[in-house]
Amino acid sequence: MTLRVTNHESLRLGRGKGRNDYPVHVLWGTVVLRVALRHVTTEATLAELRRNEGLRRLIGIDSESGVPRPWNLSRFEEVLGQQPPRTLLQEIFHRLVRRLGVAVPDLGRTTAGDATSLSARCKKGQAAQEEIAEGLPQASGCRVEWTRGGSRRCRGRRRSSSGCTTVGRRSSGSMRG
Repeated sequence: MTLRVTNHESLRLGRGKGRNDYPVHVLWGTVVLRVALRHVTTEATLAELRRNEGLRRLIGIDSESGVPRPWNLSRFEEVLGQQPPRTLLQEIFHRLVRRLGVAVPDLGRTTAGDATSLSARCKKGQAAQEEIAEGLPQASGCRVEWTRGGSRRCRGRRRSSSGCTTVGRRSSGSMRG
């Protein structure tokens, strides 16, 4: 018999016997709500949860005092980026993309990503090297803008001697693997 551990179970078991002020389903629900509600910041999602009793009940929060604090969410998101949760999340993502690809046959043929609301800090040292070794992209610290000619330019802090670290041309190739 094979024991299949879900991401939720993995996260819950990873806590051990530590504090459980905010159960995994509450933290996970808050992360999902941030995406579903299209909030740019975690703080906006937490404020919405404090105001909206129906949303709180939806993810298992009994009262306004049960809404997590911003630092609880940032620690939880840090854990999501570690093993084994990261691998389990990648499996979930790939499964969903495969299912969506069946429903939408030309999915990814001419796709562009919008990272306007993404905000990430550059990792340094060993943490960055581990992510690079796993094929994970790193935050560049610059904002990429497309020109009318289809090339990109970087505005921001991080530039190489030849310009932006992400210089290139827009591709309309398939993003499906």
